[in-house]
Amino acid sequence: MSRHFVILDSAKEEFKEIKQYVKREFGDMIWNEVNHEYKTAFTLIKSNPQSGSPIEELKELGINHI
Repeated sequence: MSRHFVILDSAKEEFKEIKQYVKREFGDMIWNEVNHEYKTAFTLIKSNPQSGSPIEELKELGINHI
């Protein structure tokens, strides 16, 4: 079952910084590989939302559905 997920604005900003760093230090070819890995990970999360383990810090705040 595929689910919708949200990427926080703060994470989007960090992603932009990662992109700039990787492109500057390693070039476009490596960035394309890294970006593909991110996209693959997002696809796996969407299609297998129950995989992985709960985030303990969120559980302590009473947030159990993440």
